[in-house]
Amino acid sequence: WCGEAEGQPLSGPFLPIECADGLGESYLRDHDAEFKLVSELCARHLGVTAPGQVNRSYRGRLTLWSKKPLCASCSGVVYRQLVAALPGAQLEVRVDEEPDQS
Repeated sequence: WCGEAEGQPLSGPFLPIECADGLGESYLRDHDAEFKLVSELCARHLGVTAPGQVNRSYRGRLTLWSKKPLCASCSGVVYRQLVAALPGAQLEVRVDEEPDQS
């Protein structure tokens, strides 16, 4: 499920999904730092303001630092939606903590 949060339609360049956190609680991940960061970057600085829009003229390197491994929603936003929106970008994601293997 994605597309609405608390009855309000989502706006912006990317669509988050609902997924579970480390404690098993499931919620729409539109308030995650990674989601907000790439959404603001694209909307304010790169002209990508709605899902499906593409900036073909951007050429550059984007590095995203995250304290923890990306959740399923943020992974989809970063590795699929962001890559599709900025096909000329070189993307690197750096994570401080390794995924929990337990």
